[in-house]
Amino acid sequence: MLEYGRLPNNKFMINWPNYGNDCFLDLTTATTDERKSKLQIAKNHTLGFVYFIQTELGMPHLGLAG
Repeated sequence: MLEYGRLPNNKFMINWPNYGNDCFLDLTTATTDERKSKLQIAKNHTLGFVYFIQTELGMPHLGLAG
């Protein structure tokens, strides 16, 4: 699972389409406030996916880079 998206320094890019961390946002016509809100929704979606990987897939050692 983690060979795809390998980055330097033992880090990995998360890019899991179809029920993963992908979250489509149309920001082209959004106002600044709408854009902030939508980006927060996308961030929360990804954080939830990381939590799923840690808890349900049994990889608690994985987390977000600082």
